[in-house]
Amino acid sequence: MKPRRGLADKACGALVLALLLLSAALATFPFARMFYDGPVNFNEGWNAYLQLRAASGEPLYSGYSPFFFCNYTPLSFYLIGGLGQLLGDVVLVGRMLSAASLLAIAAACAHIVRSQGGGLRESAVAVVASMLPFLIFYHTAVGANEPQMLGMAFAFWGLALHIGAPISPRRSTGVAVLLALALLIKQNLLALPVVVSVDMLLRADRRSQATFLGTLALIAAFSVMVLWWREGAAFYRQMLAPRTWSLSSATSMADLMAWRHLGGIAVVGCLLWSRQRADRLILACVILTFVMASLFGGGAGVSENIFYDWVIVLGLAAGLALLRLREKQMAVVWPIIAVLLVNGSALWRAPDALKAVRAQLAWRLSYQDRRFDEDVAYLRGRPGPVLCEQNLPCFKAGHAMAVDGFNTRQAVLSGRLPPVALNRLIDQGYFTTIMIYGLPDPAIGDTPNFDRGFFLALQRRYEKARDGSAMQFWVPKDEASHLRKSPISAKALP
Repeated sequence: MKPRRGLADKACGALVLALLLLSAALATFPFARMFYDGPVNFNEGWNAYLQLRAASGEPLYSGYSPFFFCNYTPLSFYLIGGLGQLLGDVVLVGRMLSAASLLAIAAACAHIVRSQGGGLRESAVAVVASMLPFLIFYHTAVGANEPQMLGMAFAFWGLALHIGAPISPRRSTGVAVLLALALLIKQNLLALPVVVSVDMLLRADRRSQATFLGTLALIAAFSVMVLWWREGAAFYRQMLAPRTWSLSSATSMADLMAWRHLGGIAVVGCLLWSRQRADRLILACVILTFVMASLFGGGAGVSENIFYDWVIVLGLAAGLALLRLREKQMAVVWPIIAVLLVNGSALWRAPDALKAVRAQLAWRLSYQDRRFDEDVAYLRGRPGPVLCEQNLPCFKAGHAMAVDGFNTRQAVLSGRLPPVALNRLIDQGYFTTIMIYGLPDPAIGDTPNFDRGFFLALQRRYEKARDGSAMQFWVPKDEASHLRKSPISAKALP
């Protein structure tokens, strides 16, 4: 029996090593993409405008176009804006912090497993199971100028500090600081702070509880005072602004995520019978992150990113589950099955993902980058106010922050803006250039960013002058005939 077990043990180790190598290969694409100009995701330009305002000392929640809004907590804008001012590029700084944050999250997961007695293999499984989904399904979150990953890095290290050793007043202070920083970076990262706070109140001694709650209260009071001094009531108006919510969106997104990560859910079920404090705490995180993400997932504009902390906790729990299987001296075939299950959906998509990475690195990234630079050059030559559905080209071209289409649409739907406020400007030809993804299907009429009235006014007053890399450029009709005579030609594929 021993030789057979040794062979199976080596097979399990080889499988984990292969998954680590697969993760490293897939990571080459998002890490290389950081240094190209083109957008990684929709929000990069929106974040860049606000980071630039923070770096220059301007308010973040007022003092600009009535069609632009800020509904994130402010710390990431000041942090990335300040570093971007030193290095000369807020977008690149934001991307590098995002990529570094994924590595920091993986390190936090490994640290938690090691602190519970896990070996190199169990820690590696936690790393792979938490990182691989981001490299295959959610790669637009990796190396993007978006604060989600940065906030999660603080939250998971707060969890790691809390679980990694017995609770003490000094440790509880560090935990409180890390969790508070996570919420000041992204306000929807609530689940882990809630679980840790409840555990602190149930298990910690009174001195540690007082230190933890006192630190949180001090940071909260200081933040409220600074924000009121800097922003006044505008911060609270924008942060508490309503948005539409749909039960069908919430259930469909939760259903999609549950099926995609069903193997991980099955493996985490191994912890249901565990009496270890860390296991129960992580199980509580798995449950609460999923419940809260499902509730938030019904909000307009919310995407899979609301489940990111759940995906990571699921990977972390898989590492702990493997540790418990080893402690129970289960046959090595069960850890192999567990590793395959938790990474099953990612492995199914891995061949296509590797092909895509190869194409991106071989030619697609450079081609898309050239096309994007042409779009920016075109916008740079356009005078006056410009509306960009995706803000990064306008930001790179040096145009002022004019319209945040999604939040403007939500402001109209919630009654905070008149329904025709933006559409009237379109009808008057106020913008010299309008950059959109394209006209919607006539049967739909509306898009998440603009309504039917916007597109009707656009077609009355404007005409398409150019097809860009991913967007269309529309100009007033009296200019279109002139512009068509000398278009910026797209370079051929290499």
